[in-house]
Formats: sequence, structure tokens, C-alpha cells
Amino acid sequence: MKQNNREIYVLIGGLFILMLVGFYFTLNKLSTLSRDFQNFESQTRLQNQINNFPAATTTPSEADQSAPTADATSEVVIPTSIIFNASSSPVLTPQTNLTVTVENVAKAQDGTITVNVKIFSSEAGSYSAIDAKGLFELVDLNGSNQNPLSATDSFNSIPPQNAVTGSLTFKTDPRNTTVILQIGGGDQIRFYQFDFVKQNYKEMILG
Repeated sequence: MKQNNREIYVLIGGLFILMLVGFYFTLNKLSTLSRDFQNFESQTRLQNQINNFPAATTTPSEADQSAPTADATSEVVIPTSIIFNASSSPVLTPQTNLTVTVENVAKAQDGTITVNVKIFSSEAGSYSAIDAKGLFELVDLNGSNQNPLSATDSFNSIPPQNAVTGSLTFKTDPRNTTVILQIGGGDQIRFYQFDFVKQNYKEMILG
């Protein structure tokens, strides 16, 4: 009989402990739900306050200060399909026929015009050179044309049956949106207008 009573007491005690544990977890869950609801309510009120807050205004001076500064080296690049033939320089003999392709013409924010070219020496039997500066001019309709300010050294030594790339540079007023280039030599001189706003080019007839 005493043994049975002990088992009953143990069973009742176990059930009581289980009830306490269950009550604890239930209370903890209710507390978590209450905190979540309060957080949601707080976020909703905050969002409503933000939506009703008047938009910030910017004065002209502030707008100027916050505007990004243009990179002086950023370029507008116009690809071309201009191709012509030219004789190599007499500096290296024998002279040979070279093919010049204008790959693109670029204008930087500071007014620098860069003409990127590729020269092929498919008919050459030895090293050759070319006076690239004599094949390009920046046309000034109101004055004298401008010769290239610089040219790549690669034009001074072109391997036979090969190709080299290089560039020539000019300087123009940064405000100019179009330029005219004289390209070629002898009876192959052509004039091309480059529009850096529309980013295209076209052949022109001058004279």
C-alpha cells in the first residue's frame, strides 16, 4: 500500500513539474509575441512619420556642391572605317606602300583630340617607318590648320608584313562639339567632320 502511495506521489509531482514547464514556455511565447507586436506598432508609427515629413529642399549652391565633378580624362569615342594608303618614310629604305586605318577618334573633356590608327605593312620586305604627323591635320576654317601635337613612337619602326597601333593628339577648345580632320596625303586627302554630341562622322568637301 505504501509503495502504491509513493508511486502516486511521484506521478503527481511529475505532472506538476510538467505543468510548470509548460506554463513557463507558454508565458515566454506570449511575452515574445507581445514584444513583436510592439515592435511592429513602433515601426508602423515611425514609417507614418517619415511619409508625412516634408521633403527636403536643396538650394542652388548646395546642388552645385553636390553635383559630381566631370573627369577631365573621360572621352567620347567615335569608331570609324576610314582606310587609305600612304608611302613609308624615306628614313628607312626601301620605301614601301602602307595601309592606314583610322580605328577611332576621341575627344576628352579638356579638349584633347586623339586619333587612334593602325598601320599595316603587308607589302614590306623589311622594317619601315611612316611620318604619321604629315597625314593628319586639325582643320581651322578661320585660320591655319593645326598639326598633331604628338605621335606614338611605334610609327618609327614597323615590322615587315605586320601591323602597329598608335595615336596622334590635337588640342581644341573644350566647348567645340565638332571638329574637322584632314586625313591622308597627296591626291588621297579627305576631310571628315566628327560630331561628339551625335557621336558620328561624315566626309566633307572643302575648298
